[in-house]
Amino acid sequence: MKKLRFSETQIIKILNEAGAGIQLKEICRNFIEVREATYWWMIEYNEQRPHDSLGDLAPAEYMLKNSQNSILELST
Repeated sequence: MKKLRFSETQIIKILNEAGAGIQLKEICRNFIEVREATYWWMIEYNEQRPHDSLGDLAPAEYMLKNSQNSILELST
């Protein structure tokens, strides 16, 4: 099954906004802003913030701290 670019909730919201007479240009601008904000939030949440499971280190810090214990090379 092909992955959708938008979730079902997003599609319904877009259709509701279009049905309410909001211009397509404005709808697209709003969703581009939401996608960009979500992207940066995910980067911070998944890569930059400390994780309890990693001893309160960010993933990058954890990898650097533990890289000497591994035979794999980091691609930094």
